Amino acid sequence: MSALSILVENLGVGLLGGVEEFHGVMISQQYSFSLVEEGGEDYVPSSNVEAEAAIKIIDRRIQEDSTIYTDNFKSYLGLSRLGYMHEYINHSEGEWVRGGCHINNCENRASILRLWLSIHRGICKDNLKLYLGAFKICRSNNRNHKNNII
Repeated sequence: MSALSILVENLGVGLLGGVEEFHGVMISQQYSFSLVEEGGEDYVPSSNVEAEAAIKIIDRRIQEDSTIYTDNFKSYLGLSRLGYMHEYINHSEGEWVRGGCHINNCENRASILRLWLSIHRGICKDNLKLYLGAFKICRSNNRNHKNNII
Protein backbone atom coordinates (compact mmCIF):
# COMPACT_ATOMS: atom_id res chain seq x y z
CA MET A 1 0.00 0.00 0.00
CA SER A 2 1.47 3.36 -1.00
CA ALA A 3 0.83 6.85 0.34
CA LEU A 4 0.75 9.93 -1.81
CA SER A 5 -0.29 13.56 -1.63
CA ILE A 6 -2.56 15.38 -4.04
CA LEU A 7 -2.97 19.12 -4.57
CA VAL A 8 -4.88 21.06 -7.21
CA GLU A 9 -3.25 24.37 -8.18
CA ASN A 10 -4.71 27.23 -10.18
CA LEU A 11 -2.21 27.96 -12.96
CA GLY A 12 -4.38 30.67 -14.56
CA VAL A 13 -1.85 33.48 -14.63
CA GLY A 14 0.51 32.98 -17.54
CA LEU A 15 -1.74 30.82 -19.72
CA LEU A 16 -2.82 32.37 -22.99
CA GLY A 17 -6.07 31.89 -24.84
CA GLY A 18 -8.59 32.32 -22.07
CA VAL A 19 -11.32 34.44 -20.64
CA GLU A 20 -9.75 36.93 -18.22
CA GLU A 21 -7.36 39.79 -18.84
CA PHE A 22 -4.14 40.10 -16.84
CA HIS A 23 -1.78 42.96 -17.72
CA GLY A 24 -3.29 43.12 -21.21
CA VAL A 25 -3.03 39.37 -21.83
CA MET A 26 -6.06 37.08 -22.01
CA ILE A 27 -5.86 34.46 -19.27
CA SER A 28 -7.62 31.10 -18.94
CA GLN A 29 -8.46 29.35 -15.69
CA GLN A 30 -6.37 26.21 -15.91
CA TYR A 31 -5.42 23.89 -13.09
CA SER A 32 -2.87 21.21 -12.44
CA PHE A 33 -3.38 18.24 -10.17
CA SER A 34 -0.05 17.43 -8.52
CA LEU A 35 0.25 13.79 -7.44
CA VAL A 36 3.38 13.17 -5.39
CA GLU A 37 4.66 10.02 -3.71
CA GLU A 38 8.10 8.94 -2.61
CA GLY A 39 10.14 8.35 -5.74
CA GLY A 40 7.72 9.89 -8.22
CA GLU A 41 5.40 12.69 -9.19
CA ASP A 42 2.84 13.43 -11.89
CA TYR A 43 1.14 16.60 -13.08
CA VAL A 44 -2.27 16.45 -14.75
CA PRO A 45 -3.74 19.53 -16.44
CA SER A 46 -7.45 20.14 -16.05
CA SER A 47 -9.88 22.98 -16.65
CA ASN A 48 -12.34 21.33 -14.26
CA VAL A 49 -11.76 20.79 -10.55
CA GLU A 50 -15.20 19.49 -9.62
CA ALA A 51 -15.41 16.18 -7.74
CA GLU A 52 -16.27 14.15 -10.84
CA ALA A 53 -13.15 15.34 -12.70
CA ALA A 54 -10.89 14.93 -9.65
CA ILE A 55 -12.12 11.39 -9.03
CA LYS A 56 -11.63 10.48 -12.70
CA ILE A 57 -8.01 11.70 -12.56
CA ILE A 58 -7.36 9.86 -9.30
CA ASP A 59 -9.04 6.60 -10.37
CA ARG A 60 -6.90 6.42 -13.52
CA ARG A 61 -3.61 6.86 -11.68
CA ILE A 62 -3.90 5.54 -8.13
CA GLN A 63 -4.48 2.02 -6.78
CA GLU A 64 -7.70 1.59 -4.84
CA ASP A 65 -6.08 0.60 -1.51
CA SER A 66 -3.68 3.57 -1.47
CA THR A 67 -3.54 6.21 1.25
CA ILE A 68 -4.18 9.69 -0.10
CA TYR A 69 -3.36 12.93 1.73
CA THR A 70 -5.08 16.13 0.57
CA ASP A 71 -6.24 19.46 1.84
CA ASN A 72 -9.95 19.76 2.61
CA PHE A 73 -10.92 20.88 -0.90
CA LYS A 74 -14.50 19.68 -1.40
CA SER A 75 -13.71 17.72 -4.59
CA TYR A 76 -11.71 15.17 -2.57
CA LEU A 77 -14.30 14.46 0.12
CA GLY A 78 -15.75 11.31 -1.51
CA LEU A 79 -12.44 9.43 -1.86
CA SER A 80 -12.88 7.20 1.20
CA ARG A 81 -16.19 5.87 -0.20
CA LEU A 82 -14.31 4.78 -3.33
CA GLY A 83 -11.89 2.45 -1.53
CA TYR A 84 -9.05 4.87 -0.78
CA MET A 85 -7.67 5.56 2.67
CA HIS A 86 -8.19 9.34 2.66
CA GLU A 87 -6.79 11.76 5.21
CA TYR A 88 -6.88 15.51 4.89
CA ILE A 89 -5.67 18.62 6.63
CA ASN A 90 -7.52 21.90 7.03
CA HIS A 91 -5.35 24.94 6.30
CA SER A 92 -8.18 27.35 7.17
CA GLU A 93 -8.02 26.09 10.77
CA GLY A 94 -4.25 26.52 10.88
CA GLU A 95 -3.57 22.82 10.37
CA TRP A 96 -0.51 22.05 8.23
CA VAL A 97 0.49 18.59 9.44
CA ARG A 98 -1.39 15.92 11.38
CA GLY A 99 0.71 12.86 12.13
CA GLY A 100 1.98 11.71 8.73
CA CYS A 101 -0.72 13.62 6.84
CA HIS A 102 0.53 16.69 4.98
CA ILE A 103 0.70 18.04 1.44
CA ASN A 104 3.88 20.05 1.90
CA ASN A 105 5.61 18.06 -0.85
CA CYS A 106 2.84 18.99 -3.33
CA GLU A 107 2.89 22.63 -2.30
CA ASN A 108 6.67 22.68 -2.71
CA ARG A 109 6.46 21.27 -6.24
CA ALA A 110 3.56 23.56 -7.15
CA SER A 111 5.63 26.62 -6.20
CA ILE A 112 8.54 25.35 -8.30
CA LEU A 113 6.15 24.60 -11.19
CA ARG A 114 4.63 28.11 -11.12
CA LEU A 115 8.12 29.63 -11.16
CA TRP A 116 9.20 27.30 -13.99
CA LEU A 117 6.11 28.18 -16.06
CA SER A 118 6.57 31.91 -15.46
CA ILE A 119 9.89 31.99 -17.33
CA HIS A 120 8.00 31.12 -20.51
CA ARG A 121 6.01 34.39 -20.24
CA GLY A 122 2.69 32.85 -21.12
CA ILE A 123 1.87 29.52 -22.70
CA CYS A 124 -1.12 28.32 -24.66
CA LYS A 125 -3.46 26.23 -22.50
CA ASP A 126 -3.55 23.67 -25.34
CA ASN A 127 0.17 23.08 -24.75
CA LEU A 128 0.01 22.90 -20.96
CA LYS A 129 0.25 19.10 -20.95
CA LEU A 130 3.51 19.33 -22.92
CA TYR A 131 4.94 21.90 -20.51
CA LEU A 132 3.96 19.78 -17.51
CA GLY A 133 5.62 16.76 -19.14
CA ALA A 134 8.79 18.77 -19.78
CA PHE A 135 8.78 19.96 -16.17
CA LYS A 136 8.45 16.38 -14.95
CA ILE A 137 11.39 15.30 -17.14
CA CYS A 138 13.53 18.20 -15.89
CA ARG A 139 12.74 17.29 -12.28
CA SER A 140 13.51 13.62 -12.95
CA ASN A 141 16.80 14.41 -14.69
CA ASN A 142 17.80 16.74 -11.86
CA ARG A 143 17.12 14.02 -9.26
CA ASN A 144 19.04 11.41 -11.28
CA HIS A 145 21.96 13.79 -11.80
CA LYS A 146 22.22 14.47 -8.04
CA ASN A 147 22.26 10.72 -7.34
CA ASN A 148 25.09 10.23 -9.85
CA ILE A 149 27.24 12.89 -8.19
CA ILE A 150 27.06 11.30 -4.77
